Amino acid sequence: MFSRAMSNGRFGMEENSYQSQANGVGGFGASALRSGAQNEATDSNRKNVHLEVAIRYAKEESLRLGHKYVGSEQLLIGILRQDKAVAAMVLNSLGVSTDKARREMKNIIGYGNAMGEVTEEDLHSTLLFRRIVETAFEISRRFRSDEVRTEHLLLAIIANERGVAVRILDVLNVDLNRLLFLINEVDK
Repeated sequence: MFSRAMSNGRFGMEENSYQSQANGVGGFGASALRSGAQNEATDSNRKNVHLEVAIRYAKEESLRLGHKYVGSEQLLIGILRQDKAVAAMVLNSLGVSTDKARREMKNIIGYGNAMGEVTEEDLHSTLLFRRIVETAFEISRRFRSDEVRTEHLLLAIIANERGVAVRILDVLNVDLNRLLFLINEVDK
């Protein structure tokens, strides 16, 4: 499903398969996403503002820590930084703040060796990050949502069960069953 660029860790997705999910959002390295512009999806004219903002914030976290990749951990911070969004509010209610998650992320992955040298164009996504985004689109369709929201991203992080983001939630003693319950209550 992913293009050669994607298998090399770039943000671009294969046009014919992913474009039906999100025009522009799938091309993570595209200038439209770099600028934070809102993109409309080809199916149902979706606006994936929450997804785009989470990705933009995730990229900022990677740059800040001197990493050349964007992974699940940066995406978790990107979700938390949207403090008025459902997933951030649910996580906050469980005692997870942006600062706490950021601290644990630094404890787990540390600083990269490219501090101050990495630009946004240098960033690559991890395979898990790409799977999470793809899963978030699937979840949004199951919820019959016209956009990928932060709760869909958080559910996708949990569904993929691996990665630093799940380790961060574990270190912060988040009960994943309680988290899932709260998200489902909000989405009713």
